[in-house]
Amino acid sequence: MEKLVRAKIISPDLRGAMGKGEEHMGLPADFLIGPDGVIFAAKYGAYVDDHWPVDDLLAIARIPPARSEHGGKGSLLDPPPTSWQNTWMIQLRDARQNELPSLSALCLRSKAVWGYDDAFMIACRTELTLVPDELKSTHVQVAERGTIVAGLAQVKVTDTDADLLKLFVEPALLRSGVGSLLFEWATARAKSLGAVRMVIEADPGAAPFYERMGARHAGFAPSQSIPGRVLPRMLLELDKPASTRPRVSS
Repeated sequence: MEKLVRAKIISPDLRGAMGKGEEHMGLPADFLIGPDGVIFAAKYGAYVDDHWPVDDLLAIARIPPARSEHGGKGSLLDPPPTSWQNTWMIQLRDARQNELPSLSALCLRSKAVWGYDDAFMIACRTELTLVPDELKSTHVQVAERGTIVAGLAQVKVTDTDADLLKLFVEPALLRSGVGSLLFEWATARAKSLGAVRMVIEADPGAAPFYERMGARHAGFAPSQSIPGRVLPRMLLELDKPASTRPRVSS
């Protein structure tokens, strides 16, 4: 069983500013540690009370070791058999406004792995670009591996319906477990906000990944970027809304 360790991190600048008998509140850091003592995942807070939400933490803790049952036929987003060892280096945090251009570029790079030509990618650019207002109306989570941004997920919840708007992984880190981790975060965040179902308008190449994550095919949806193109519409039934679930103490 994993255990959660919480700590406070005080920057060197703050330490230098401390006078005798003074204390400065450090920023929080949460670490999920496996039974072997290896850090499985980490979250570094941006402010004093910025700890992992319980639902997000439980979702991460439930991720099982990857299985090789799909062999070489899996989606590029699927984790390889070694992903259990790889994902301990991944930490999740909220997206920052000043990094939206670089996150948008990551979305484009990740989309391009399916072999689309330049004209197609140009047509998708607007849809794949994150803008500041989306940080207010949606939830955007970033996965980091060391100092490298490994991927991102974006969820929008309206009443009891959630839409997975984006889930992209840096191409060099595909099949490293990042996609599964971000998907688990997305479902946990949607449920915590009261959603009972999640809709995914998937790239055809990514549809097998979402199916293995529990989503089912539910028809097709028109592309927002390419006139006349349709995408697999997938539906994931979530647990009961957070308001009807028993509270879990942190």
